[in-house]
Amino acid sequence: MRALDPRLVRRARPVRMLLGADVALGIVTALLVLVQATLLAHVVARAFDGASLGAVATDIVLLALAFAARGALAWGFEVAGARAAARVLSELRLELVARRLRSQPAALDGVEAAEIAAAGVQGVEGLTAYFGRYLPQVVLACLVPLAVIGWVAAVDLTSGLVMLITLPLVPVFMWLIGRYTEERTRERWLALRLLSTHFLDVVRGLPTLRMLNRSRAQADKIAEVSERHRRATMGTLRLAFLSG
Repeated sequence: MRALDPRLVRRARPVRMLLGADVALGIVTALLVLVQATLLAHVVARAFDGASLGAVATDIVLLALAFAARGALAWGFEVAGARAAARVLSELRLELVARRLRSQPAALDGVEAAEIAAAGVQGVEGLTAYFGRYLPQVVLACLVPLAVIGWVAAVDLTSGLVMLITLPLVPVFMWLIGRYTEERTRERWLALRLLSTHFLDVVRGLPTLRMLNRSRAQADKIAEVSERHRRATMGTLRLAFLSG
């Protein structure tokens, strides 16, 4: 899946109002971060100059208000993104059911039922962060760095130039990490498909397995496949945390 897959972007059209609100909340939050940094720097500088607590009381109160407002906006950002993602995911699942159960009967195109179930549950659920957080962050990633660099350059031109030179390194390293993460995520998805397919086959053939006294052997096999899926999942999570 590409970073901005046109098919997924088209899916976001019905919730563009919620995503637009998400972007607006993110922009205001970013501006509050600049306000916080400015107020904090002012308080620290005044403190080093020997100013009393009363002299910086106004700045401290404004800093506390900025923290509170930023928390409220972050909550609103999460709520709007979660609602947008839930609506899109619900439509995706309904369309999957309509195609597989109405227009095209299952098992006629070689797709396993377990694979369909995995795609409808874990597969669709994996898009929650894409619609709820990633799409709004794409817009913020284009606007916020420019605002930060502009504000820093207005205060100190040298610092602004340093940030402008080093900023392109961030997407380069993120691209390298993303390519490696894509491979690990594909391995995890294949392990999940194998687990779902094998488990469904065992459940379907459970009467025959019990009759042949082979149920315990299949339990060991399921444990082996589950362990493979666990290792793939933990590897993906480990990479995600380390890259973060």
